[in-house]
Amino acid sequence: MQRGLIGSGQRLGRRVLACSALTAPEGTWILRGLYVDYSITAPDFQETPLANSAQARKRARQAEDRRQQNASQRSTLRTFMKKVIKAIQAGDKEAAVQAFKDAVPRIDRAARKGLIHANKAARHKSRMNAHIKGMS
Repeated sequence: MQRGLIGSGQRLGRRVLACSALTAPEGTWILRGLYVDYSITAPDFQETPLANSAQARKRARQAEDRRQQNASQRSTLRTFMKKVIKAIQAGDKEAAVQAFKDAVPRIDRAARKGLIHANKAARHKSRMNAHIKGMS
């Protein structure tokens, strides 16, 4: 088997045998034959996915986009539920009913999209509704 010179190091299969042509300044990390100066900040692994194939890199990007979208939707859901709880605690039935009417579609949408389990959605709606009906 013949070894060929590729870039700055010799490669056999997927392994880099030598990287003698590459010199890095002090305080840097050498990663896969390239160096990046991390002396100022630590590496952010969410920005640079540790995937080896193009498909895996794309999957990592998609997963990060979905994670951010889910976090935003979950935060919105919690905000609407907190509005109902605060109105109940304040004893304002009209505000609680209105907040509950605004929250129910959000809760249902979150359950439909898989953000929360359907049973959890039903439990929250049932308990909030019971509290509102129990108000004088």
